[in-house]
Amino acid sequence: KDLMDIGVESLKIEGRMKSSYYIATVVSAYRRLIDDIESGKYLNFDEYEKEIKKAENRITSIGFIRERAKETEQIYNVHKERPTKEFVGLVLGFDDKTMIAKIEQRNYFKIKDEIEVLSPLIPNRTFKIKEMYDDKMIKLDVARHPQQIIYIKVPFEVKKDDFLRLKKASKN
Repeated sequence: KDLMDIGVESLKIEGRMKSSYYIATVVSAYRRLIDDIESGKYLNFDEYEKEIKKAENRITSIGFIRERAKETEQIYNVHKERPTKEFVGLVLGFDDKTMIAKIEQRNYFKIKDEIEVLSPLIPNRTFKIKEMYDDKMIKLDVARHPQQIIYIKVPFEVKKDDFLRLKKASKN
């Protein structure tokens, strides 16, 4: 809000060499924050930060946004990557008659996991995985092979290039 108040009209979001999932997550969070500021909605910044952290793969800092960063606030030579593994799949297609989505799997997930759909211009939606099949339509309990083509029953329409991410893992 402070940046908007002083007339900043655009932001450069770090994106070179980043995945499309990273870009979609960060842009979506900023878009929602800007829209919420403009509408006068109560702002809980923890929500926006939590959303952005879903795409982080290394430690971040606020840099010089408020004032000159102190020595202890800067991050030097830290190469500790820590991917969240929340991004579990990319939607390749959807059959609205069978309500089955064709996805390319990215990270481990299983039956009964709660999945969140990140889609442009639509609020995030969630569902639990009840049915999952491989490309030969053999039933699966677990998706454990990155880039495997998997078919999942979804209770609402999803679009090509929507992102699926793990909202909550089931206990079994």
